[in-house]
Amino acid sequence: MKHSNGLFVLLLMLLLTAGSAFALSVQPDRIEARLEPGQKAVGVHRVMNNSTTPVIVKVSAIDWRKSLFEQQHNVDVSDWLTLPATEFSLEKGQYKDVNFYVLLPADFIGEKVAQMFFEAIPQGEGAQAIRSKLGVIVYAIAKGTERVSAQMTYAHVTYIPSVKTKTGEMPLYNLLYKIYNKGNVHIRPYGTIAIYKNWRKEPEDTVRIEPNMGVYPGQTKEYYFQRKAKKLAPGKYYAVFTMNIGDLYEQKKVIKKKFRFEVKASTEQVDT
Repeated sequence: MKHSNGLFVLLLMLLLTAGSAFALSVQPDRIEARLEPGQKAVGVHRVMNNSTTPVIVKVSAIDWRKSLFEQQHNVDVSDWLTLPATEFSLEKGQYKDVNFYVLLPADFIGEKVAQMFFEAIPQGEGAQAIRSKLGVIVYAIAKGTERVSAQMTYAHVTYIPSVKTKTGEMPLYNLLYKIYNKGNVHIRPYGTIAIYKNWRKEPEDTVRIEPNMGVYPGQTKEYYFQRKAKKLAPGKYYAVFTMNIGDLYEQKKVIKKKFRFEVKASTEQVDT
Protein backbone atom coordinates (compact mmCIF):
# COMPACT_ATOMS: atom_id res chain seq x y z
CA MET A 1 0.00 0.00 0.00
CA LYS A 2 1.51 3.33 -1.05
CA HIS A 3 0.97 6.80 0.35
CA SER A 4 0.99 9.90 -1.84
CA ASN A 5 -0.39 13.27 -0.68
CA GLY A 6 -2.55 11.58 1.93
CA LEU A 7 -3.98 9.17 -0.62
CA PHE A 8 -3.58 5.45 -0.14
CA VAL A 9 -3.64 3.39 -3.29
CA LEU A 10 -4.94 -0.09 -2.61
CA LEU A 11 -4.73 -3.05 -4.93
CA LEU A 12 -7.62 -5.43 -4.48
CA MET A 13 -7.53 -8.75 -6.25
CA LEU A 14 -9.18 -12.10 -5.83
CA LEU A 15 -7.25 -15.24 -6.69
CA LEU A 16 -9.42 -18.18 -7.65
CA THR A 17 -8.83 -21.11 -9.93
CA ALA A 18 -10.56 -20.36 -13.19
CA GLY A 19 -12.62 -23.29 -14.36
CA SER A 20 -15.58 -23.82 -16.59
CA ALA A 21 -17.91 -23.03 -13.69
CA PHE A 22 -16.38 -19.57 -13.16
CA ALA A 23 -16.69 -16.93 -15.83
CA LEU A 24 -14.67 -14.44 -13.77
CA SER A 25 -11.40 -14.25 -11.94
CA VAL A 26 -10.55 -11.36 -9.67
CA GLN A 27 -7.22 -11.06 -7.89
CA PRO A 28 -6.50 -11.47 -4.53
CA ASP A 29 -9.24 -12.26 -2.02
CA ARG A 30 -8.53 -9.95 0.92
CA ILE A 31 -7.33 -6.45 1.68
CA GLU A 32 -6.70 -4.97 5.13
CA ALA A 33 -6.47 -1.18 4.84
CA ARG A 34 -5.42 0.93 7.84
CA LEU A 35 -6.25 4.59 7.36
CA GLU A 36 -6.47 7.66 9.54
CA PRO A 37 -10.09 8.55 10.46
CA GLY A 38 -11.34 11.00 7.84
CA GLN A 39 -8.82 9.81 5.23
CA LYS A 40 -9.70 8.76 1.70
CA ALA A 41 -8.43 5.65 -0.08
CA VAL A 42 -8.61 4.63 -3.74
CA GLY A 43 -8.49 0.97 -4.67
CA VAL A 44 -8.44 -0.94 -7.92
CA HIS A 45 -9.32 -4.53 -8.64
CA ARG A 46 -8.76 -6.39 -11.90
CA VAL A 47 -11.67 -8.43 -13.23
CA MET A 48 -11.01 -11.01 -15.96
CA ASN A 49 -13.54 -12.75 -18.19
CA ASN A 50 -12.37 -16.37 -18.48
CA SER A 51 -15.45 -17.62 -20.32
CA THR A 52 -15.95 -18.13 -24.04
CA THR A 53 -18.73 -15.55 -24.32
CA PRO A 54 -19.13 -11.86 -23.43
CA VAL A 55 -20.46 -11.13 -19.95
CA ILE A 56 -22.05 -8.29 -18.07
CA VAL A 57 -20.48 -7.87 -14.63
CA LYS A 58 -22.55 -6.51 -11.75
CA VAL A 59 -20.75 -5.23 -8.64
CA SER A 60 -22.31 -4.92 -5.18
CA ALA A 61 -21.20 -4.73 -1.54
CA ILE A 62 -22.67 -5.77 1.81
CA ASP A 63 -21.72 -5.36 5.45
CA TRP A 64 -20.00 -8.70 6.00
CA ARG A 65 -20.20 -8.87 9.81
CA LYS A 66 -23.85 -7.85 9.72
CA SER A 67 -24.51 -10.62 7.21
CA LEU A 68 -22.53 -13.24 9.18
CA PHE A 69 -23.55 -12.41 12.73
CA GLU A 70 -26.64 -10.18 12.27
CA GLN A 71 -24.77 -7.38 14.01
CA GLN A 72 -26.26 -3.90 13.77
CA HIS A 73 -23.95 -0.94 13.09
CA ASN A 74 -24.50 2.81 13.09
CA VAL A 75 -22.31 3.09 9.98
CA ASP A 76 -23.68 1.50 6.80
CA VAL A 77 -21.31 0.03 4.23
CA SER A 78 -22.37 2.75 1.77
CA ASP A 79 -21.17 5.38 4.27
CA TRP A 80 -17.52 4.37 3.81
CA LEU A 81 -17.30 2.28 0.60
CA THR A 82 -18.22 3.66 -2.84
CA LEU A 83 -18.48 1.65 -6.06
CA PRO A 84 -18.46 4.03 -9.07
CA ALA A 85 -18.89 1.19 -11.58
CA THR A 86 -21.69 -1.17 -10.56
CA GLU A 87 -22.11 -2.67 -14.03
CA PHE A 88 -19.82 -3.10 -17.03
CA SER A 89 -19.24 -5.43 -19.98
CA LEU A 90 -16.31 -7.71 -20.76
CA GLU A 91 -15.59 -9.54 -24.00
CA LYS A 92 -14.21 -13.06 -23.75
CA GLY A 93 -10.61 -12.96 -22.52
CA GLN A 94 -10.88 -9.27 -21.67
CA TYR A 95 -10.05 -7.73 -18.29
CA LYS A 96 -10.88 -4.41 -16.71
CA ASP A 97 -9.34 -2.47 -13.82
CA VAL A 98 -12.17 -1.02 -11.74
CA ASN A 99 -11.76 1.59 -9.02
CA PHE A 100 -13.48 1.70 -5.66
CA TYR A 101 -13.22 4.30 -2.89
CA VAL A 102 -12.96 4.14 0.88
CA LEU A 103 -13.61 7.21 3.04
CA LEU A 104 -13.48 6.73 6.80
CA PRO A 105 -15.77 9.06 8.78
CA ALA A 106 -13.86 11.36 11.16
CA ASP A 107 -15.35 9.59 14.20
CA PHE A 108 -14.59 6.10 12.83
CA ILE A 109 -13.32 3.67 15.52
CA GLY A 110 -12.09 0.10 15.11
CA GLU A 111 -12.96 -1.54 11.80
CA LYS A 112 -15.70 -2.22 9.31
CA VAL A 113 -15.80 -5.18 6.93
CA ALA A 114 -17.42 -5.38 3.52
CA GLN A 115 -17.82 -8.23 1.08
CA MET A 116 -17.75 -7.09 -2.53
CA PHE A 117 -19.49 -9.35 -5.04
CA PHE A 118 -18.76 -9.65 -8.76
CA GLU A 119 -21.52 -11.41 -10.69
CA ALA A 120 -21.02 -12.48 -14.30
CA ILE A 121 -24.09 -12.71 -16.55
CA PRO A 122 -23.35 -14.47 -19.90
CA GLN A 123 -24.38 -12.61 -23.06
CA GLY A 124 -24.54 -13.30 -26.78
CA GLU A 125 -25.18 -16.32 -28.95
CA GLY A 126 -24.35 -19.66 -27.34
CA ALA A 127 -24.16 -18.16 -23.87
CA GLN A 128 -25.12 -20.60 -21.14
CA ALA A 129 -27.56 -19.43 -18.50
CA ILE A 130 -25.03 -20.03 -15.73
CA ARG A 131 -24.13 -17.07 -13.55
CA SER A 132 -20.99 -17.02 -11.45
CA LYS A 133 -20.65 -14.81 -8.39
CA LEU A 134 -17.34 -14.23 -6.60
CA GLY A 135 -16.74 -12.38 -3.33
CA VAL A 136 -13.77 -10.49 -1.90
CA ILE A 137 -13.32 -9.09 1.61
CA VAL A 138 -12.34 -5.47 2.34
CA TYR A 139 -11.35 -4.36 5.84
CA ALA A 140 -11.35 -0.64 6.66
CA ILE A 141 -9.43 -0.05 9.89
CA ALA A 142 -9.15 3.29 11.69
CA LYS A 143 -5.46 3.58 12.47
CA GLY A 144 -4.75 4.46 16.08
CA THR A 145 -8.15 3.31 17.37
CA GLU A 146 -7.42 -0.45 17.31
CA ARG A 147 -7.94 -2.29 20.58
CA VAL A 148 -6.16 -5.63 20.21
CA SER A 149 -7.14 -8.08 22.93
CA ALA A 150 -7.85 -11.82 22.95
CA GLN A 151 -7.93 -14.88 25.18
CA MET A 152 -7.06 -18.48 24.42
CA THR A 153 -9.96 -20.23 26.11
CA TYR A 154 -8.95 -23.83 25.33
CA ALA A 155 -5.84 -25.75 24.27
CA HIS A 156 -5.25 -29.46 23.78
CA VAL A 157 -2.53 -31.72 22.37
CA THR A 158 -2.95 -35.36 21.44
CA TYR A 159 0.30 -37.21 20.77
CA ILE A 160 -0.06 -40.15 18.37
CA PRO A 161 3.14 -42.25 18.57
CA SER A 162 2.71 -44.08 15.28
CA VAL A 163 0.66 -43.30 12.19
CA LYS A 164 1.03 -45.19 8.92
CA THR A 165 1.76 -43.00 5.90
CA LYS A 166 2.89 -43.63 2.32
CA THR A 167 6.50 -43.12 3.39
CA GLY A 168 6.29 -45.23 6.54
CA GLU A 169 5.22 -44.80 10.14
CA MET A 170 5.69 -41.55 12.04
CA PRO A 171 4.43 -39.80 15.19
CA LEU A 172 1.88 -36.97 14.90
CA TYR A 173 0.28 -34.26 17.02
CA ASN A 174 -3.39 -33.40 16.91
CA LEU A 175 -3.51 -29.74 17.99
CA LEU A 176 -6.69 -27.95 19.03
CA TYR A 177 -7.18 -24.49 20.49
CA LYS A 178 -9.85 -21.80 20.74
CA ILE A 179 -9.36 -18.03 20.69
CA TYR A 180 -11.88 -15.43 21.84
CA ASN A 181 -11.42 -11.93 20.37
CA LYS A 182 -12.04 -9.31 23.07
CA GLY A 183 -10.90 -6.36 20.94
CA ASN A 184 -12.54 -4.13 18.34
CA VAL A 185 -10.62 -5.37 15.25
CA HIS A 186 -10.11 -8.78 13.68
CA ILE A 187 -6.96 -10.76 14.48
CA ARG A 188 -5.05 -13.36 12.50
CA PRO A 189 -3.17 -15.47 15.09
CA TYR A 190 0.08 -17.26 14.38
CA GLY A 191 2.91 -18.58 16.54
CA THR A 192 4.35 -21.74 18.05
CA ILE A 193 3.40 -24.73 20.17
CA ALA A 194 6.42 -25.85 22.18
CA ILE A 195 6.50 -29.32 23.79
CA TYR A 196 8.50 -29.55 27.04
CA LYS A 197 9.36 -32.53 29.20
CA ASN A 198 8.74 -31.66 32.84
CA TRP A 199 11.58 -29.75 34.51
CA ARG A 200 13.53 -29.21 31.30
CA LYS A 201 14.19 -25.68 30.07
CA GLU A 202 14.64 -26.51 26.38
CA PRO A 203 11.67 -27.83 24.35
CA GLU A 204 11.66 -31.37 23.04
CA ASP A 205 9.79 -30.22 19.95
CA THR A 206 8.34 -27.02 18.47
CA VAL A 207 5.48 -26.73 15.99
CA ARG A 208 5.05 -23.53 13.99
CA ILE A 209 1.56 -22.24 13.17
CA GLU A 210 1.30 -19.85 10.22
CA PRO A 211 -1.30 -17.05 9.98
CA ASN A 212 -4.68 -18.64 9.37
CA MET A 213 -8.35 -17.69 9.38
CA GLY A 214 -9.08 -14.50 11.32
CA VAL A 215 -11.25 -14.03 14.38
CA TYR A 216 -13.78 -11.18 14.38
CA PRO A 217 -14.41 -9.00 17.46
CA GLY A 218 -16.70 -10.67 19.98
CA GLN A 219 -16.32 -14.08 18.31
CA THR A 220 -14.58 -17.34 19.26
CA LYS A 221 -12.81 -19.43 16.62
CA GLU A 222 -11.65 -23.02 16.94
CA TYR A 223 -8.41 -24.06 15.23
CA TYR A 224 -7.42 -27.66 14.53
CA PHE A 225 -4.14 -28.82 13.00
CA GLN A 226 -2.35 -32.12 12.54
CA ARG A 227 1.43 -31.83 12.47
CA LYS A 228 4.42 -34.15 12.26
CA ALA A 229 5.94 -34.85 15.70
CA LYS A 230 9.25 -35.94 17.12
CA LYS A 231 9.27 -39.26 18.94
CA LEU A 232 8.58 -38.61 22.63
CA ALA A 233 9.94 -40.86 25.36
CA PRO A 234 7.59 -41.94 28.15
CA GLY A 235 7.12 -39.22 30.76
CA LYS A 236 5.20 -36.12 31.73
CA TYR A 237 5.05 -33.21 29.30
CA TYR A 238 3.45 -29.84 28.87
CA ALA A 239 2.71 -27.80 25.74
CA VAL A 240 2.97 -24.02 25.64
CA PHE A 241 0.74 -22.38 23.03
CA THR A 242 2.10 -18.93 22.11
CA MET A 243 0.17 -16.88 19.55
CA ASN A 244 0.97 -13.43 18.16
CA ILE A 245 -2.16 -11.36 17.56
CA GLY A 246 -1.01 -7.76 17.08
CA ASP A 247 1.27 -7.71 14.02
CA LEU A 248 -1.44 -6.42 11.68
CA TYR A 249 -1.65 -3.30 13.83
CA GLU A 250 2.04 -2.86 14.67
CA GLN A 251 1.40 -3.94 18.25
CA LYS A 252 3.36 -6.49 20.26
CA LYS A 253 0.54 -8.60 21.65
CA VAL A 254 0.94 -12.28 22.56
CA ILE A 255 -1.45 -14.73 24.21
CA LYS A 256 -0.39 -18.00 25.86
CA LYS A 257 -1.88 -21.15 27.32
CA LYS A 258 -0.38 -24.32 28.81
CA PHE A 259 -1.60 -27.90 28.48
CA ARG A 260 -0.17 -30.87 30.44
CA PHE A 261 -0.15 -34.49 29.28
CA GLU A 262 1.69 -37.75 29.89
CA VAL A 263 3.11 -40.28 27.46
CA LYS A 264 3.22 -43.80 28.92
CA ALA A 265 5.45 -46.69 27.95
CA SER A 266 2.41 -48.41 26.46
CA THR A 267 2.25 -45.42 24.01
CA GLU A 268 -1.01 -44.36 25.66
CA GLN A 269 -1.32 -40.63 26.28
CA VAL A 270 -2.90 -39.47 29.53
CA ASP A 271 -4.06 -35.84 29.88
CA THR A 272 -3.28 -34.27 33.24
